Amino acid sequence: MRTKETAKIQFHSIQECGYYEPQTDKFSFCNVENMLRGLYYWTRGKKIAFTETFYPREDSNQSRIFCYDIHYASNEDSVITTWNATPTDNEGQIAAINVDATLGTDDLETSEFSEGYIPGYETYFWFLNVHNRRKKLFATIRFGSRTQNGRDGLCSYLQAFLECHHPNYVFDARDSKGRFLYGKDNDTAGVYTPRFSSQTIRLPGKMEEIRANRNKIVKVARKTEIRPITKLGDRALWQKILDSVFLPEPSVKEEQVRLDMKFSFTPNADQLEEMITAWERAKDSTMIGDIGVIYRGESNKIHWFSSCLAKGEIEVVVDKNKQGIVRAESLAQALFDKKNEIFAKAYEKGFD
Repeated sequence: MRTKETAKIQFHSIQECGYYEPQTDKFSFCNVENMLRGLYYWTRGKKIAFTETFYPREDSNQSRIFCYDIHYASNEDSVITTWNATPTDNEGQIAAINVDATLGTDDLETSEFSEGYIPGYETYFWFLNVHNRRKKLFATIRFGSRTQNGRDGLCSYLQAFLECHHPNYVFDARDSKGRFLYGKDNDTAGVYTPRFSSQTIRLPGKMEEIRANRNKIVKVARKTEIRPITKLGDRALWQKILDSVFLPEPSVKEEQVRLDMKFSFTPNADQLEEMITAWERAKDSTMIGDIGVIYRGESNKIHWFSSCLAKGEIEVVVDKNKQGIVRAESLAQALFDKKNEIFAKAYEKGFD
């Protein structure tokens, strides 16, 4: 099914990829191209059930992740689609509550899935051809109202792939301490540290503009949620901000705090840096919502911190399967065709 969709694109830089010398942390082998090629050939002919690269710990918030689809061609852009499992109960059911019911309601509905089916949702990742770019980049792609971009899960997935599954570099051998041996061939196999990590790309010029106009700030705006686990020192960010505007809250707060508000506040230099640091340290800015500032004389304009991210929206024409999932090859071509426009929006104009 051919359809026009709005793609929400956010760029991330690849900080580490491959195998590193354990003593010096120096990169040794397996660049992004090698990793993508290895993943493509490792998944060929496999059933989806066997594309899982790791099993989440019982006490973690990590979902089970599978490779749903992948488009790879040498010297071209690649797209990976992952399937993120939604937890079910012991009987394989997912429950839904009636939000109009009162607390403690037993007004629930359940969905039951056949054996062998794993409920979940798809996430899309666009790896740009690294041969033509100095920076190693990939982007998360979202469609519709989906808020999860899946980046943390992808990093875990690829890290585990390098640790245990890369068909060219993982050998069925261990050293005397039980560590995996990695190498280009059996003769050169040795102890290395596999790594894959990324960082959300932020546009420094826009954040510097906010810093330079600190004295003009008359209000601070917040939207979505501030989670109590996001802390500065010994105290949560939400509590520090509320204290600053004389809105004290209890020192212990376990649930999420819903904030969608504006309040008069002119931070000093240290307070503004605290706000920026907490937002930048978040693995994904959606974890603590978004922070914005309003300048004197601009009451109707909010300068959101998220406008400092390399991201944007663009219309693309793609092929979907009958369940509405975008085909990886189709997405790769659609993004490639509009690459220059995407970069212009993400890096020059930002995204409001």
